[in-house]
Amino acid sequence: MSKSRIVVLSLAVVGLVGLAWAWRSGYWTARDAERGTIGSNGEGRSANSAAKNAGFVGSGACADCHSEITAAYQQTHSMARSSSVVGHETIIEDYDHAEFETAGQRRYRVELGEAGVRHHELLLGRSGKTLFDHAETVAFIIGSGQRGRSYVVERDGLLFQSPISWYSQKLAWDLSPGYEPARHERFDRRIAKECLFCHVGRVEFSDPVASRLSAAPFPEPAIGCERCHGPGEAHVQAQRASRAAAPDRSIVNPARLEPARRDAVCHQCHLRSEQLFTRAGRNAFDFRPGEDYEATWLAFVQRPDQPETAVTIVEQLQSSECFLKSEGRLGCIACHDPHRRPTLAERSAFYRERCLKCHAERGCSQPEEQRQAAPAGDSCIACHMPPLPTKGVPHTALTDHRLRRDPSARPIKPAPRDVDVATLELFDRAAERLSPRDVRRANGLLRITAAASRNDRQLAGQAEKLFNPDGKEPAALLDEFSDDHAVLSNLGLVYVLTGRPQLAEAAWQRASRLEPTNESDLASLVQFHARMGNPNGAHEVAERLLAVNPHLAEYHWLQSSLFQQTRQLPEAIAAAERALVRDPTAQAVRVWLVRAYAQAGQPGKSAEQAALLRELRGP
Repeated sequence: MSKSRIVVLSLAVVGLVGLAWAWRSGYWTARDAERGTIGSNGEGRSANSAAKNAGFVGSGACADCHSEITAAYQQTHSMARSSSVVGHETIIEDYDHAEFETAGQRRYRVELGEAGVRHHELLLGRSGKTLFDHAETVAFIIGSGQRGRSYVVERDGLLFQSPISWYSQKLAWDLSPGYEPARHERFDRRIAKECLFCHVGRVEFSDPVASRLSAAPFPEPAIGCERCHGPGEAHVQAQRASRAAAPDRSIVNPARLEPARRDAVCHQCHLRSEQLFTRAGRNAFDFRPGEDYEATWLAFVQRPDQPETAVTIVEQLQSSECFLKSEGRLGCIACHDPHRRPTLAERSAFYRERCLKCHAERGCSQPEEQRQAAPAGDSCIACHMPPLPTKGVPHTALTDHRLRRDPSARPIKPAPRDVDVATLELFDRAAERLSPRDVRRANGLLRITAAASRNDRQLAGQAEKLFNPDGKEPAALLDEFSDDHAVLSNLGLVYVLTGRPQLAEAAWQRASRLEPTNESDLASLVQFHARMGNPNGAHEVAERLLAVNPHLAEYHWLQSSLFQQTRQLPEAIAAAERALVRDPTAQAVRVWLVRAYAQAGQPGKSAEQAALLRELRGP
């Protein structure tokens, strides 16, 4: 959540929606509903199930029989380094030149010492004096380092991103992706379990709803064999008992799957969509190789009639002539070796050989002498897959996967900032295979997501009709979705936007009973009770919220605002000071404390806050 949202508690309806939406926007917008069924594709698996990691043995068990593949993967592939625990990584960063400045009076420094890695954010006053030095110890590293690395702080089992990242292609430290120079989330951006999915092989949670890690959280820190091949216990046992020559059906070989399921193994992490939801009863860690992608995820992408707006590599590839004419033969692993990544010196020949599997007869229209004289040599990808800037990630580039004869003739268009939901559709025509109820649910979640971000009553009404096509009474509708947390939580937003706050409370109360430690639901309920003039209820839920996550300045400022409403000045001041411990840059909190300390008869502390404000923003 951005620090611009640390403001005095609003009692307006838009304020209620704003806080609820702010939390959702930091996660996948409709997180997993961890109960219920998923229809005809299989049984739902709860993230709370003790059996969620059943059958996994770890990549080490694979090395006994597949030593060469394992060694090549570990030595060359970025997935083998997708995350690591600090102290166990290969250092690629420049710690000798680890300082930089940004706009907004902030300076950053990284230290590597015996105690580990420390990230500092320093706040400078108008006079140039250092007002604050907020330092955090980094616990985990996210990213292989091929393009860069981001860093994770752990507090009581909850994970938060550092504002500092390393960018390998520029060999420079800079702000993390999505952090604006003058105002950003500092060390307060939560990392939810869905964010870990594509970077960590396996994760153990003590509280999956709150994304709280167990004491030994990462049985496999990086992406390992079982992410693509499925749990290996049965396979290992079968091979140890008798090494049969025939394919062992107890393990998944993606190359033997039909095309959509083969590619789903890659799409589980490499498909970036405009909006992504999980099926009722599923979460990201429930996906198993060999399943359909839509068995777990419902991804909304731009309709494919304009490939120049396809800004993700999966959409680009599927818009290409090569893909469309291959009848399923062309997939990710047709070009990419999932076990070994070619070196820079090998890349041109490696990918040229893969292109020539289909294009050997016609070859290249350019004369060989001209190709050899090119800066990249005789390279298919240099001409047909040029680099493109990555969406939302500075200092990095990916390759254009449209496979066009001349990509520069039709450049990729920037993605629109405000996407019209009418231009989106479910990925890979999943709507043709899903039940009508599942399609309505997905489209309802899509529309309430957009409605909440825009405060759009009309879109909220469309969402309600999709959730309730038969016009059931609200109580019956809540009963129908009694085990679907995502729908219940978002129905609360529907009812707020359409002016029915009592129904909103009923929906959020039900959602909160399903997931008692869900911060989004608790934050929504705090605002609701405050707006409805129920301070006792607001205080009670605020205490629950802070018990789940006491590390965000915004929550302590929210609690301070509640104490202000009930004229409990000492308690309000104490909560505001707790907010400043976590975010000393929060000027709105200091403005209030100037007045509050004066009112409390503490002119010295009032003057101290006023002096700090002058240093922060001038007289």
